[in-house]
Amino acid sequence: MDPDTIVSQLISILATKGLAGTESAFRALAQLNADLQDKPSDVILQALSRQAALLEAMTLANTCDAVQAQKPDHKALFTQTALRCQKAHLATLGAIHKLSQDRNDAQALEAH
Repeated sequence: MDPDTIVSQLISILATKGLAGTESAFRALAQLNADLQDKPSDVILQALSRQAALLEAMTLANTCDAVQAQKPDHKALFTQTALRCQKAHLATLGAIHKLSQDRNDAQALEAH
């Protein structure tokens, strides 16, 4: 299955709260991530970009749920989850930046 399609499906599921069928998509995404260990940096950059999109969607979905929650314990749980997703999103963006910077540095060295 195409990685971009998997992430698109997961984001759609998160946005519509249609959780049926997510297990296979999450398993496929987990396998794609496991397969990245020996891949070149451009493949890893693509994977990080997909993860960033998914984490941003999860942050927004949980933030919306927190705002709409009526019970304080539900509101707290959604808020906590949103903050954790946001933290992971920022870490992923940092990894994307670092990988891109390393690639640019390598290209600059090759040019000299």
